[in-house]
Amino acid sequence: MDIDECITRQDDCGEHFDCINELGSFRCECILNYHLHAVSEKCEPMYVWHGNATQASWKAGGGFRTKLDGTAFDFYNMFDDDLDTFWLGELRSNGTAVSRNNLEVTFSSEVIFHKLELVSRPWGAQYIRDTYQNMCLLADSVPIMCTAADYETDVREVIRMSGGGIPATVIELVFQHGVPAQVADLKIYYSGDDECGDGTHTCDVHAICTNTARAFTCACPVGFTGDGFTCTGK
Repeated sequence: MDIDECITRQDDCGEHFDCINELGSFRCECILNYHLHAVSEKCEPMYVWHGNATQASWKAGGGFRTKLDGTAFDFYNMFDDDLDTFWLGELRSNGTAVSRNNLEVTFSSEVIFHKLELVSRPWGAQYIRDTYQNMCLLADSVPIMCTAADYETDVREVIRMSGGGIPATVIELVFQHGVPAQVADLKIYYSGDDECGDGTHTCDVHAICTNTARAFTCACPVGFTGDGFTCTGK
């Protein structure tokens, strides 16, 4: 008979882990919105981008964006708690989009992308059909996943797309061709360590420490020789 180590508390998963029972064993997974740190092997909280210009900049395809009532807004105040619905892309007189619509978020440095959450409209019915069919998620121009050609969603539901922990600087959503995209809110979940800033790096005291998405690099400055972890003055 299988013993459920999660119920009997025989697991050693630790803080911020969920214990998942398996036949004859168990596994540990980070709880929601936490990720497994590659070095410490602890579950650390993910960062969330929600329109913060210091973390990342963003733009919409075609550079055109209006509220449903036709009022134009600047890009930087779109993602807030008001959940206003916006069009991405300019329409022709027959209702089709002038260009293939996309939403592009560019981070200030490489991050580890985990997932995003998109709200199309917080109320009512879908106004334009097929907006989210064949919608594709890309990381640094590499396709990660696309919704199906017959994809349907209630506009009040959150659309979630996973990246699975991919190093990237640019996260892009490319929407169904020929229709405008409706977007009310977007959140991007990512991680990225700051060993250089918090002093947990192992660079030499004289070295230049540079953060990367998963770790850091060390380099000796002018006037010193070495591999960055050890720097010797000339």
